[in-house]
Amino acid sequence: MNSKENFASPQTEIKNTGKEIAPESSEVEIVKVDSEQLEQYGNNIKSYIDQQSIDFAREAEKKIESSAQSINASNELLDSAMVENNIGAQLSQIQGEADQISSEVKQEISEIVSEAPIEFSQKIGADMSWEQFFETMEKKTHPDLVQVTQEIGGLQQESSEIPLEDQKYSESSYNIDNDPIHLKWREDLEVAHKMRVSELSEIFEKAGVKSRVVEIEGGGEFSEAIILDKKEMPTEKLVRLYRGINHLDASVLEQVPYAMRSMRYENRSGKLVILENVRQEVDALAKNPTYENLLAYIDKVRVNLSPEEVRLMDDALITIEDGILNGYSTRKVLNFEQIKHGGGVGDSGLTPYISASVDSREAADYGKEGLIVMDVPLSEVEDFRTDGIEVNIKGALDKKYITAILPRKRRKAEDDKEKRNQQIHQALQKVCESVDIPLYDDETMRLECEKKLAEDTESDKHQWEKDVDAVRQKRASGLVKEFPEVKIDFQEAQQDSIEQKIDVYTKVKMDIFDQYKANLEKIGRKRKIDDHEFKSDYEEYKKFDREKITDTMLIKLRELIQRLEKREEEINKP
Repeated sequence: MNSKENFASPQTEIKNTGKEIAPESSEVEIVKVDSEQLEQYGNNIKSYIDQQSIDFAREAEKKIESSAQSINASNELLDSAMVENNIGAQLSQIQGEADQISSEVKQEISEIVSEAPIEFSQKIGADMSWEQFFETMEKKTHPDLVQVTQEIGGLQQESSEIPLEDQKYSESSYNIDNDPIHLKWREDLEVAHKMRVSELSEIFEKAGVKSRVVEIEGGGEFSEAIILDKKEMPTEKLVRLYRGINHLDASVLEQVPYAMRSMRYENRSGKLVILENVRQEVDALAKNPTYENLLAYIDKVRVNLSPEEVRLMDDALITIEDGILNGYSTRKVLNFEQIKHGGGVGDSGLTPYISASVDSREAADYGKEGLIVMDVPLSEVEDFRTDGIEVNIKGALDKKYITAILPRKRRKAEDDKEKRNQQIHQALQKVCESVDIPLYDDETMRLECEKKLAEDTESDKHQWEKDVDAVRQKRASGLVKEFPEVKIDFQEAQQDSIEQKIDVYTKVKMDIFDQYKANLEKIGRKRKIDDHEFKSDYEEYKKFDREKITDTMLIKLRELIQRLEKREEEINKP
């Protein structure tokens, strides 16, 4: 709201009026004016200003009270309500009207002075202030003239029903931290936060996990740490990882990979369903990422999924198989799939991993409710590179690896990243002081990671040969069933592929292609396959190239032949 300070002060307005009356010369004659004329004119002005001020003040007060009552959380939004009600603009309008009236009064006074007879003279020079001049004028002129002139300068507190402190309200002068409603809101949030932390500790206790809460002085968003007691303190070196969490409930202790999740899309509750019956298959795939273990998991989980999840799973399997056919290990393509996930509990998929980070600040960006501090053996971590931030934990997280929970206060996120990072650092320091965990130092961890990556790479080379052969067998068998009209004998195709030193998948694709090409060239005018194109899965037009046969190409080729055969039949109808 525009404050009274935004209006010209009465004294300033008097001075300005004086400047209009008095000429530039060092000496001027002051005259007596017609008192009745000024009295009538002054009364009209005073009445108008009073009424405008009172009407506006009442309306403004009603709007302010109405806006304030609708804001339960804080007066922090009061500015926006005042802007919405256009109070500042209305004040400016009243100020403009007052300025206009002031100008008219000055003009009228000037006209009256120029026409009235001179009754007395007074020397006014540089040695006489305007305060002295008006003191003299008050003795010589009608008292209402002085009163009206003063009121033109600005709204007086007695002419307004709005308290002076409200008149002086503005964004620059208002301190939200001192607002009583805001302070009460902050107190309520603090109480609610304490209750949530207490309830979480009770949940841990019911799950057989003992914990204790430690306060973090000056922790800001992270003012407490829930330390989980270790039944057995680890003796081997561990890697400290972090994971953002968005629910402070029992799910904190049930960190599961995408492969163990089902949203059951037809279930309107939208709650996460944990598929306990596939835990064994998921752990086997996570610890030994082979194509055989992947198929075993898919066969087991399929009955648990919604139709939409089944469709997504089958699409993901095709992508993974394509990756294996292109030379990538099953481990690598599963890591690619993990990266593609948007995150959050509202997602399921084929990957047997839990995303985590070596950077607590990065993990905090994903957790509006807090952070999990985990200390995990290096053997339980997948795709760990010393130059990376995000890593994968194999399978479902064992509760014994959770060291602490850092609940996050439900408040406006800290805009100052440096300040927030300092708060996280303080909280983690408190965790280190509260529990002694043997952690890798940076150099040792780097050496161990390089060693582990080298071992995995060598193992994956041998495993890829088995996996790619399994994918080719599955794809070839599928094509034989998909194109029964071509009448391919799978066993003969396998034997022929060995003799021709090509894989069975390539052999079956070529046989189907050759058969359709021959059929195409028999239709109508000697058509050539090179005269036709098809639209790929990526909306690109491609030639039917025998050297680059795909399953999609064969399906499109069949559709082309069926279309041409039908057209030929219509042409040849008698």
